[in-house]
Amino acid sequence: MKKENYSLKNLTWLKLGGPADLFFEPTSVEALQSFIQQNDQKDYSILGAGSNTLVRDKGIRGAVLHLGSFFSEEKVKDNFLTFGAGCASRKVALTAQKNNLSGLEFLYTIPGTLGGAVRMNAGCYGGEIADCIESVKILTKEAEFKTLSKEECEFSYRHSNFPQGSIVLEATFKCQVCDGEKLLEKMKKTQEKRNASQPFGQSTAGSTFKNPEGHVAGRLIDEAGLKGTKIGGVFVSEKHANFFINDGTGTAQDFEDLVAFVQKKVFEKFHIHLEPEVRFVGEK
Repeated sequence: MKKENYSLKNLTWLKLGGPADLFFEPTSVEALQSFIQQNDQKDYSILGAGSNTLVRDKGIRGAVLHLGSFFSEEKVKDNFLTFGAGCASRKVALTAQKNNLSGLEFLYTIPGTLGGAVRMNAGCYGGEIADCIESVKILTKEAEFKTLSKEECEFSYRHSNFPQGSIVLEATFKCQVCDGEKLLEKMKKTQEKRNASQPFGQSTAGSTFKNPEGHVAGRLIDEAGLKGTKIGGVFVSEKHANFFINDGTGTAQDFEDLVAFVQKKVFEKFHIHLEPEVRFVGEK
């Protein structure tokens, strides 16, 4: 699917942002490779499930590529699992569990798709992508296929280092054999814990800030007295201070302004700089 001046608002969890000059959802790896070749290495952006992304109000110049259901293939061989970048994180966790394999259960409560999870080394409740990943297959900006080892990806806290302009196509993980039923019980308890402590069913981008070393971002924001703080139509959640919620009337600029305000207040009180976990893309 190719569309011009395509609104991205409803493709993000925040329900904010402007249009893309060109939106392309390839239906095969070959179609994606052809697009990159024809695009002559011009700028393009990748959008997965939009769970950890803020699209700015004026939208995105150039092309936006969306890897959908055609990139959600699964392969299981012994204790190795391979998933396409378009696989939902929750589905990845469930596939591992159904095959009595552990190591990916933390993805059960993380929104989004695997491509984004790999790029940001997503994690929670003691687990992260880097723990059991074996390799990542990418398409470079020169439209060439490459497979990178875990070491070549240079994972760190909520960070990786892939070649500029490359696209994650799939990832392979080495998991540990386990009792799938016990693992499912653990996953469901984790989901209950998350539902009890974080806003559910509201327009958020997940955790707004990374946790500074030795600290918890949400606790710092709470102790700075910022729960409920609102700019325009975006406010700090009363349930979990590291979640910013769009009440339905907000703009992307409201979100950015609230991020800057919270950063300023937390730094004034604790002399700690909060670094956004949310990815900002597009023009203001």
